[in-house]
Amino acid sequence: MAAPTISIRPLDLHDASAAEWAAFHEFRRIRHAESCRDEPLLPDAAVEASRRKRSPYWQHVGWAAWEDTGAGERIIGYIYTDLPDWNHPEMASNGHQMFVHGSVCKEFRRRGIGTSLLGKVGTLAAAAGRSLVTSTTEQEDGHAFLRHFGGEETMRYEENHLRLDQVDWEMVERWFATLPADLSLTTYADRVPMAAFERMLPAINAIVADIPRDRLSIPVIENSPSMIEDWYGRLGQRQGRHHMLALTDANGELAAMADLLWFPDTPDRAGHNLMGVRRDRRGQGLGKAIKAAALLHVRKSLPTVELMTTGNN
Repeated sequence: MAAPTISIRPLDLHDASAAEWAAFHEFRRIRHAESCRDEPLLPDAAVEASRRKRSPYWQHVGWAAWEDTGAGERIIGYIYTDLPDWNHPEMASNGHQMFVHGSVCKEFRRRGIGTSLLGKVGTLAAAAGRSLVTSTTEQEDGHAFLRHFGGEETMRYEENHLRLDQVDWEMVERWFATLPADLSLTTYADRVPMAAFERMLPAINAIVADIPRDRLSIPVIENSPSMIEDWYGRLGQRQGRHHMLALTDANGELAAMADLLWFPDTPDRAGHNLMGVRRDRRGQGLGKAIKAAALLHVRKSLPTVELMTTGNN
C-alpha cells in the first residue's frame, strides 16, 4: 500500500474557497474531539464570520498540511501566525515578534508534519525580521514539541469554571452590599458607548499592565479607541455582546471594573474578559464586590447562562 501523499500549502482563511472551508471545518471537528470534547464546538458560520474579517493591526498567515486520499484531499494539520503590524503605534513595541498556533491530527503525528509546518513559520519570521515566536499549548505532547525546538515555558494560564446553580447567592449578595458609598456603579449591556470607553481607557490600560506575566517577554499593548472599534467590529461578526460593570469615584475616575462576553452560539456560558481594581483602591474588597456585581448582572440579564468562565495568569 502506497504511503499517503502529503503536501503543505498556504491557506488564507480570509479568502478561503468553499471547499477549503469545508476541509478546515472537518479538521477542526477532529481536533476538537481529540483535545477539547468537553467544550462547545462553535458552529461553522460563527467560525467563518470571525476568521474572514481582517484586522488592520495584525497580519494573519496560515498553512495547511493536506493528505491526498486518492478520492480527494483532507487537512491533517494546520498552523497560523499573527504578526503585529509595527506601522501602527499601538503595536510598535511588539514589532519584533509573532504569535503562532497550530496542531496535527493525532494519527499523523511523529511523521515530521508539525516540523514542516513550523518550518514555514521560521522562514516567514526571518523574512519579516521577527526574532521572537510565542505559542501556547494545553497538552503534554505540545509541550514536548515546543521544548524540542528550544521553546521555554514563560507563563502558565488557567481557566476556571463556575456553575451558576452551585453559587451561594446569599454570599454574593453580601459581597455586593460591601460596595463603598463613595463609588458609583454603572452597568453597560451589549456595548459600551465609545465616549465612555475613551474616558475609561487610561485606567483600563493601567489595570491590564498589572496582569501577572511571569517571564513572558511581551510588552503590553495599550488599547486605543480605534482598536476598540476594530474589536467591536470583530465581536459583531459573531453577534457577541459586551457587558461592562464600572465602579467610579467622585471624580469620575475608574476604580474597578469587570467585563463579560456572551455569544448567541454558546448561550449557556459567559466569560470574563477582564476584571481588575485600580492600584490605590486595592485591599478594600472591591474585587469581591465587582465580581458579585457581575454575577448578579449575569443572573438577571443573561438568563440562559449556566456556566461562567474566567482565566488567570
